[in-house]
Amino acid sequence: MDKNTISFKDLINLLKSNSFFIKRIIISFFILSIIYSYLSTIYYESKITLYPAGELSSSTEIFSDFDDLIESLGINDLSPENNFYIPDIIESSSLREEIVNKKWKTNKFPEPVNLITYWRLDNKSFFSNLLLSFKNYFNAFEYNNELLYEYEAINILDDLIYVDEQNSGLIEVKVLMEEPRLAVDVVDFISEYVIAYVTNEQRKFASKTREYLENRLLLAKEDLYNSENELTDFRTKYPLNLDTPNLQLERLRLIRTVDVNQEVFITIRKQYELAKIEESKERLFINILDSGKQNIYKEYPKRFIIIISFLLLGLIVSVLYILLQQRFKEYF
Repeated sequence: MDKNTISFKDLINLLKSNSFFIKRIIISFFILSIIYSYLSTIYYESKITLYPAGELSSSTEIFSDFDDLIESLGINDLSPENNFYIPDIIESSSLREEIVNKKWKTNKFPEPVNLITYWRLDNKSFFSNLLLSFKNYFNAFEYNNELLYEYEAINILDDLIYVDEQNSGLIEVKVLMEEPRLAVDVVDFISEYVIAYVTNEQRKFASKTREYLENRLLLAKEDLYNSENELTDFRTKYPLNLDTPNLQLERLRLIRTVDVNQEVFITIRKQYELAKIEESKERLFINILDSGKQNIYKEYPKRFIIIISFLLLGLIVSVLYILLQQRFKEYF
């Protein structure tokens, strides 16, 4: 048998002969797991579920009747429907900043405080302040403490917010916080922020569309007015009883110009009226299926899983140490 291999029976005997060492390692890891699980920050979870519910614009059917003309005018992309990817909004820095700087009611403080104060990021230890002073000494510009605290709070918050999008389009948002009520408040604030953001962006888009169509409507009205005056002047100057082939051709051209300008004016006028309706009406773009609920059970740390993981780790470490020690003896 190759000396580099070891049979299963030899392995069992080796582990039995070192059982006391293995037990000591496992007990040590067990104690570490207890210490770690009880010193870890306790977090409570609250979650919401939502999905986009953008409705079909009432103007879509009418716009379809004038697709060719609208495209020729360069205004075919003015439908007030926009698509928003909700997870990107939830994971945006602007939302994180809003959450960090908003004052929250907590059990830890008698008055509402922001998360910077709640996590005591602005109450550095002497060593931390000394390290910051050392960095400022070698930095071209002095650190802005408020921005630094905000940056640290956002980094902490990034690990406490989870977004999951299902294949059906359902979006689940989970928030972990040290207090159950605070977790509910934060996750509800996220849903309110998303709804307000999408609504405001849609309203801005509708306003820009209405303003653009209003300007185009004035131009179309002016073109129609000018073409009608040209046709009237021509008819006054050249009555039908004086018609010649050339005059008939010119008259037909003027009439065609009036008809085209009138069609353009009517099309833009319809879009303009629809744009005003879209700008003024309230529409539901996001449905909230489940609002945040207060959880009476902690989500983290899961002490049982931590203890089992540490015990398995202790067993693996002790066995590997014994095998390496045995292989070292064989060679030396």
